[in-house]
Amino acid sequence: MAVAHGVQGWQRCQGIDRRAGWALQAGDKKTAAPSFPSRPSFASAHARSTKTRALQAEKPSSPARPSAPRRRRPPTSVRSLVLEQLLRVEEKGAFAALASGDPGAEGAAMPLSAQDRRDVTRLTSDILRWKRKLDHIVDTVNGDYHRGGGASKGARSRPKPFQPSVRQLLRMGTFELYFSRKPSYVVNEYVQLAKLTDARKAAGLINSVLRKVSTYEDEERSEEDLLSMDREDLVECLGKEHSHPDWLVSRWLQRFGLKECLELLEYNNSRPRYCLRTNPCNGLTTSEMKQRLDAAGVEYSDAQYLDDFVVIDRGLQNVFAAGLMRDQLCSVQDVSAGLVVDLMDPRPGDEVLDTCAAPGGKFYYAASRMGYEGKLVALDASENRLRALERGTRRFPDDTLQIETYPMAFEDWSRENEGVLFDKVLVDAPCSGTGVLAKRADLRWRRDENQLRELIGVQSRLLDCAKRHVKVGGVLCYSTCSIEEEENAQRVRAFLEKNAGFQLDVSKDLSKDVRKDGFLQTFPNRHGIDGAFAARLVRIS
Repeated sequence: MAVAHGVQGWQRCQGIDRRAGWALQAGDKKTAAPSFPSRPSFASAHARSTKTRALQAEKPSSPARPSAPRRRRPPTSVRSLVLEQLLRVEEKGAFAALASGDPGAEGAAMPLSAQDRRDVTRLTSDILRWKRKLDHIVDTVNGDYHRGGGASKGARSRPKPFQPSVRQLLRMGTFELYFSRKPSYVVNEYVQLAKLTDARKAAGLINSVLRKVSTYEDEERSEEDLLSMDREDLVECLGKEHSHPDWLVSRWLQRFGLKECLELLEYNNSRPRYCLRTNPCNGLTTSEMKQRLDAAGVEYSDAQYLDDFVVIDRGLQNVFAAGLMRDQLCSVQDVSAGLVVDLMDPRPGDEVLDTCAAPGGKFYYAASRMGYEGKLVALDASENRLRALERGTRRFPDDTLQIETYPMAFEDWSRENEGVLFDKVLVDAPCSGTGVLAKRADLRWRRDENQLRELIGVQSRLLDCAKRHVKVGGVLCYSTCSIEEEENAQRVRAFLEKNAGFQLDVSKDLSKDVRKDGFLQTFPNRHGIDGAFAARLVRIS
């Protein structure tokens, strides 16, 4: 088993070879590889009030000294927009899912087609996902530049830093040359783009590095080669080859061993799989949804664990084109999220509290499982995210289902609502998100071990608050989208040790392969869905 196989397998998965790739600009001569579905964004921010704009004072002209010519903005193209988005994510902390808004809508010299917009989203995500591998290739072929950084011999040197726009252009070009296998004329496209940005002085460097990248080949290593490495070298090797941070690789190697660690790394770099479920409040049954998908030419398969979900194999864009999402007839939601609600088991007439509700997927599914009868209370610290959740409830029947939303943190709400009890309380806790790295391209670079420790403290506090709002005989459901034991089983066991009035309920029927020690636990590489954890705790006194 060779490490390089992970990248080659990724290329085969995407339908990419040396003769094909994305036709990103008019100058590119190759046809496009099969397009991937872009991930819909559920977290778009919506301003509550109209913002006023300050008027700019008019500058007096200065005829005595003619102004220097302004460097023009790069013409709008897929590549120029990808560069802008990458810089926003890296320098301004924007999330990949929110970086673009509507590509090409503002200040565009030429409007982009729907396919171009999808290419912007896809290419941005892929470069963010593979950035450590891309940097490794660039730094390998450009050793002379980095040797000027003054690292001592034999030391694990950090590469000499590039200017941010230069680094992003090199990543973009390397992705197209190495992963998409575009021909070498792509190099000139990036040289010309560099000349229209603040990277213009590095155009020669970009040309030189990318021409070396066009002939770069990985060193293949067998499983025996990997096993013969010392631990530190193995972690670094896998981290660079599969573009993950060392701290994640190290903990997964220790917990899962080499074989399953490699499977997990490769899954996180593969094409994400998306699922649909029906929205019964809008009058669409699962069988009717399948008929609509057939008519739209969507390839799908039945979900393994839940009857009202389907897995989209090909044609997610056709779902949007057919109006199924616009008319809210169905929702994009992973089966793992549905399994959490299934474990909580909300029923008609229940009073349910969702403590961290936005963006609302589990909240909506809980309403469906309740038959839209009872009471649902949603909390979230983000007012914008909660307002987006509210819009999704507009078609819920208000005569049988009472909905309350509060834009505040759960701990604050708990202090103001002491003694308010519910049949079911869901704590879908903030977590590391290591179960959803395939869909969240930039998340792996936003987490570290210090943050993991901080999140564990937050999770414990949320559980301590939640216990005060569960009726005797009621259910506290704790869940995460993490696969880390410290956030999952260890948190629940620590809670049960301190709270004798709760016990783990193992009576709920779960498929054997997603049940572990009485908990719900899914792993992406094992189950083909997002990684998730949930525990059903019953209050007995």
